[in-house]
Amino acid sequence: MRAHFTYCGAEGGKIKLKAYINLARIRDNLASIKQTIGKSKLMLMLKADAYGHGLEEVAKATCDIVDGFGVFSLEEGQKVRSIAPNTPVLCNCLQIEEIETAVQCGLTIGLSNRLQLDKIKRIAKSNVKIHLKVDSGMHRFGFDVSELHTVCQELKALGIEIEGIYSHFGDHPKTQKARFDEACEIVRTYFKNAVRHIASSHTLASKQYAYDGVRVGISAYMGAMAVQSEVVASRQVDAGEYVGYGNHLTTTPANIAVVFGGYADGIDRERFQSAWCRGREFKVIGVCMDTFIIDTQDEVLGVGEKIVLLDAENITKTAEKMNTIPYTLMTAWRGRIEKIYI
Repeated sequence: MRAHFTYCGAEGGKIKLKAYINLARIRDNLASIKQTIGKSKLMLMLKADAYGHGLEEVAKATCDIVDGFGVFSLEEGQKVRSIAPNTPVLCNCLQIEEIETAVQCGLTIGLSNRLQLDKIKRIAKSNVKIHLKVDSGMHRFGFDVSELHTVCQELKALGIEIEGIYSHFGDHPKTQKARFDEACEIVRTYFKNAVRHIASSHTLASKQYAYDGVRVGISAYMGAMAVQSEVVASRQVDAGEYVGYGNHLTTTPANIAVVFGGYADGIDRERFQSAWCRGREFKVIGVCMDTFIIDTQDEVLGVGEKIVLLDAENITKTAEKMNTIPYTLMTAWRGRIEKIYI
């Protein structure tokens, strides 16, 4: 067995994955979306750390061009509120014990179940901001259409306004639209100015789904992230050698490169397949906890050379090869990664 070892290490020992986040690209995407949706209001989703792009930085960069933000949790909502004190922030999954804090912070409650409603009735504050979520057919969150008359009557009796009504499309928007229309008709019988929103990135092109507002996620972030690492070791391996964990066996003498970043940093051990260097795509032949290994074919890469894991050009292709979606690639990164904002 022979493996010709070049070098391993980095100056100062500060090897990191680097995610370059192009905030200007996000703003450009949003500007394009605004042209598409016309008069409908635009809500940018910042959940999951702004789809991996950094909640605080994205909120700062976009609060002047959106009509509102959407988040999942109270913690996310509080972070956004500290950055954008005057921008509406819709919290989609508040726990019962968090509702009063959310009201105090001026956050909008995504009201989706009876337990939340009972809590709101107990605190009975007229300044509570509510968007009522209905289940139009995805069956994840929201009141059934049959409950809406009762819910609206109870809130009306307390002097609490419903500012909006919303739902979320699964993969069958045509089926869900009729149910959402029915829900909107009921709610607007009691609260005639309630804004309606159900469209997300995947239905932006259909004006019939735009209603009074749209919530965008992936379409705002596409092309804004590039993830890079670097070679930490370069080797030549004889034919007939196993490389890394698993069963990758060389059939001819091979050049390989060991790259910083492994499954501890969010690189999928089973499905991560490609990386790019010198304008070429190289096959990943093994993923470890801290590193992964690529077959560099006829190229001998030097230690410190930059390796592209993800960028605007390859994100869709990479997701398809991994049998997943770009969302998972954007939000997967963790551990030893540094975000650099452009």
